[in-house]
Amino acid sequence: MPRALNTVLLADGAPVAFANCYRHTPGECAMIGNVIVAPAWRGRGAARALLAAMAQQAIAHWQVRELGVSCFNGNVAGLLCYPALGFVPHAVEARQRDGQPVALLHFRASAAALAATVEPCSPPAV
Repeated sequence: MPRALNTVLLADGAPVAFANCYRHTPGECAMIGNVIVAPAWRGRGAARALLAAMAQQAIAHWQVRELGVSCFNGNVAGLLCYPALGFVPHAVEARQRDGQPVALLHFRASAAALAATVEPCSPPAV
């Protein structure tokens, strides 16, 4: 599946988070995927800053109103993070991973609301 809007969040020139879009419908919705935040930056605003930047780009490129993100049931950090950023669960999909049943939870949020939430990240504790 083609990816677009590959975005890296930097702090002091070093990458701390990454995401991209894997599907979009102009004027409607864009799906954000491959969301990764370095462990030292979790809980410090990096995910919020990254997803706000993704929202701003998706609005600028495709005029979307909504953003979607999906998260497997084993990703507790993601399951707790997305609702804190304004994403609301709207569907659960049964999947198989390594022959075992898993759940893929689908979330959505207002692109405009997410784009407006930019806050500075706190540096990690050293």
